[in-house]
Amino acid sequence: GALHETLNLAALWALPLVLVCDNNQYSVSTPVREALAPERLADLAGPFGVPGRSVDGMDAVAVRDAARELTARARAGDGPSLLECVSYRFSTHSTLTRETRPAEELHRWRERCPVRRLSERLLADGVLDGPSLDRLRHEAEREAEDAAVWADRQPYPAPEDGLTDVD
Repeated sequence: GALHETLNLAALWALPLVLVCDNNQYSVSTPVREALAPERLADLAGPFGVPGRSVDGMDAVAVRDAARELTARARAGDGPSLLECVSYRFSTHSTLTRETRPAEELHRWRERCPVRRLSERLLADGVLDGPSLDRLRHEAEREAEDAAVWADRQPYPAPEDGLTDVD
């Protein structure tokens, strides 16, 4: 419902908006193909006159290129668009759900890890060398660790703030 309402208003008002859908192919544990009729989620935009584009969400360069194109379209005043990035969720939906996806499927998708694929591409294209890539990985790990430490140190909000800014 919220997606359809958003697409409708964005189309009516010709908003300079790029909606991005990370289609990880599952709704909790139900495959999307068993829950939605359209073959591509990007096709949901069509009835609203909004262009929909579907890309390989496991390919960072393809996502970047599509996002650039649709962002330029929005900035040119040509209205909204929907970008579907077909990806795969490597972990369970939550810590409370058990894994129900086939092990072979998980393995096949993990072989297409977008971080590894981009790293290999940058190395092959000569954009990065091994030491530079190692340095970037180390910096990313350190930043993630620092962010986790910072978050753990933050005080819990007061219970009375639970409804702040809620209408």
